[in-house]
Amino acid sequence: MNPLRRVTSTLATAVTVCGLVAGLATPAAHAAPDFYTAPIGFDTTPGAVLATKVSALPVGSRGKGSATTVLYTSRQVDGTPVAVSGTYYVPTVRWQGRNAQPTVVVGAGTVGQGDQCAPSRAPGRQAPVLDLLDRGFRVFQTDYIGLGTPGEHTYLNRIEQGNAMIDGARAALRVGNTGPRTPIAFWGYSQGGAASGAAIELVAARAPELDVKGAYVGAPPADLSVVLATVDGTAQVGTLGYALNGFAARYPAVKALLQTAVDADGTRALTALSTQCVAESVARYRYTKSSKWTTSGLSLPAVLALDPGARDVLEQQRLGGARPAAPVLVESAVDDDLVPHAQVTALVARWRASGASVTYREDKGSRLSVPGSGAAHTAPLRSNAGPAGDFLTGLFDAG
Repeated sequence: MNPLRRVTSTLATAVTVCGLVAGLATPAAHAAPDFYTAPIGFDTTPGAVLATKVSALPVGSRGKGSATTVLYTSRQVDGTPVAVSGTYYVPTVRWQGRNAQPTVVVGAGTVGQGDQCAPSRAPGRQAPVLDLLDRGFRVFQTDYIGLGTPGEHTYLNRIEQGNAMIDGARAALRVGNTGPRTPIAFWGYSQGGAASGAAIELVAARAPELDVKGAYVGAPPADLSVVLATVDGTAQVGTLGYALNGFAARYPAVKALLQTAVDADGTRALTALSTQCVAESVARYRYTKSSKWTTSGLSLPAVLALDPGARDVLEQQRLGGARPAAPVLVESAVDDDLVPHAQVTALVARWRASGASVTYREDKGSRLSVPGSGAAHTAPLRSNAGPAGDFLTGLFDAG
């Protein structure tokens, strides 16, 4: 095959296999429709349901249940109440487990930073959601803070992603009227893996009333000092921009650093990325090195590493600082070209040292030939769907 054609084909596969990329829509990224804007004086209780509407099932659902878009309350990193959107799915498949029908809270993989990318606004081919519905699980998929709703999407912010998942569980119980003892689990791959990992670490302190049975944490970006340096110059360099935009929105140290360290080209790129979905970011910026965006000629990860305030922000996002509240299945591929294998195994070691029950599943590699395309990162999403579902089913059946 022609090398250029092979690269193009692999890039397309990397986006398609993930099954979570929203279509590119024309509305401005932060011009949220009325449903996605919190009403004046909204209920600030975490997990409060602010609005609901009937929505479409994911493509390929073949009538597997019902879908309701939900606007609910969560918290920013400083505790400020904020409205978050998500989707609650009820399957038509009967739950066959020995105990009460469970609800699985899903964090999507990277879809982008523009509001039009939110899973609830562009359901697309939500392969994990369909797999979970096939098992008879109820599913709640969060859009995360600032994705679909007003404000910057705080991509890979550990606290805010964890809060969105935990409060999504609370909202799901209210929408479904299923009761406080409904079994709960968290599920996520890639960005969703980080969100699921954060939720299972935070939930004991933040929502002790939830009956959480466990979590699937697939290919999590657990140590951003490693991950951001890895994605720089790859097809997915746009994710570096998403992260910096989100951190600048919450942390003055990062905002001030970027104001001096990023040149005019970099400013334009970061601004554009804040409005884009993944496919557009890949098409526009793939294989760009962030050193082209800085005043010093250093890469953006190197600039962050040299600044104490920025280093502290990245350290605050690191998973593994708290014991998971329930058993966890962690997955990583040895040849993952975006989320390095070693930082996942380091997370497993930290969690096990805390006394947590951690099952580790290692993907031996896809032998894909285009490093940095993202294909080696996204391929295990499908191959691990079955084992992840089996793991959660076992936890739910155990009671």
